[in-house]
Amino acid sequence: GRARFGERFLIAYYGTASGGRPLNRPLGTVTTRDRHALVEGDLLRMLSVEECRAAMGFPETYTLPAGKKAAMKMLGNAVVPAVARDVIRAAVEGLQ
Repeated sequence: GRARFGERFLIAYYGTASGGRPLNRPLGTVTTRDRHALVEGDLLRMLSVEECRAAMGFPETYTLPAGKKAAMKMLGNAVVPAVARDVIRAAVEGLQ
């Protein structure tokens, strides 16, 4: 990833994905366990709950459980708000 994206990029910590992705590219599926990590130079850290929440499009005011494991599980089982909105709109339009 470093050769393609420089000193700061995202990687999948586990799974079959390899090579990383730039920070300006969509994150990919947020799973119920920590999956995505931020590489900054020689350091690597897992994305925070707040970063995953923002990447999925949930507002800062969206309430999640206090514990990281429970919050990540909830996010990993969630539907991205914009997708949920579009599905609901399509269903309502189909009823009309």
